[in-house]
Amino acid sequence: EDLTACIDMVNADVMAIHLNALHELVQYKGNISYRNFRQNFKKIRESTKIPLLAKEVGTGFNQELALMLDELGFDGFDVGGTGGTSFAAIESRRNNFDNDKYSRNPADVFREWGIPTPVSIVNVRKVSQKLTIATGGLKTGIDIAKSIVLGADVGGFAYKFLKSSWKDRKNDTISNTVREIRTLKNELRSSLWLMNLGSLNELKNKREKCVILGNLYLWLNQ
Repeated sequence: EDLTACIDMVNADVMAIHLNALHELVQYKGNISYRNFRQNFKKIRESTKIPLLAKEVGTGFNQELALMLDELGFDGFDVGGTGGTSFAAIESRRNNFDNDKYSRNPADVFREWGIPTPVSIVNVRKVSQKLTIATGGLKTGIDIAKSIVLGADVGGFAYKFLKSSWKDRKNDTISNTVREIRTLKNELRSSLWLMNLGSLNELKNKREKCVILGNLYLWLNQ
């Protein structure tokens, strides 16, 4: 009932369900009761008529979780892998852990825990052909192009626009945000031009020819 009320309140077109287990674990008095999460996800899907996205918030997706959510009927994924905002790092700055019980703050220990965004994209795409949004550490238009080649449909940013909108807020303008959007579009278009491609669909068709090197190659081929 609460979920339906929220959807009706804002006339929502889509609902993102946040999978923030690590955030809750290291948060002061966080909710770590996941006993019936499969049944709860199923109830949410059955009671919601609009598309549902499964959204991670900094720790990414493994194939098992992505497959389970795909089979439960989720309509897409926002991978939210490591490399961007770390909510464990945020909690390490804001929470007061029980130093009578523990010798160190658990949020400090787990601040880099998770699956990187590129790996999360590949993990999701291996088990699902549904909408996949690349988030978690994207900084440039080239990052969007790389994400799409790996399997994403679109890319998302937080820090870039938070930073530009903060500047705009101080000056009562939107010029910095508009310039940031223009910059990302130019970088993405330039990436396509350098690969002699005319569209994002053509870029998606190059996925089988994608060359993966370095740590990402090692991770994907363990």
